Amino acid sequence: MHDFFQTRAHSFRYAFHGWWFVIRTQRNAWIHAVVSLAVIAVSFWLQIGRLEWAIILIAITLVWMAEFINTALEAVVDLASPEKHFLAEVAKMSARPRC
Repeated sequence: MHDFFQTRAHSFRYAFHGWWFVIRTQRNAWIHAVVSLAVIAVSFWLQIGRLEWAIILIAITLVWMAEFINTALEAVVDLASPEKHFLAEVAKMSARPRC
């Protein structure tokens, strides 16, 4: 049982390291972080119900997942094509979410 908790702790540590990497390297991640915190603060202030909390948390999670996937795809493209290439740029542009 001790190994189970130890491996979970390592997994969470890696996940938070990844989150911190995204926040440090992606400009839009700072915007996501600030807006996520603001939405959570306003939700507490409005004392929303369980269903509204569920919807808000799902929406925040989906935005963060999109940012993580985008960052991973850009890293893979950079790794596969370190030199500037038209198709690499197309892949990176199509991975970016449109605002």
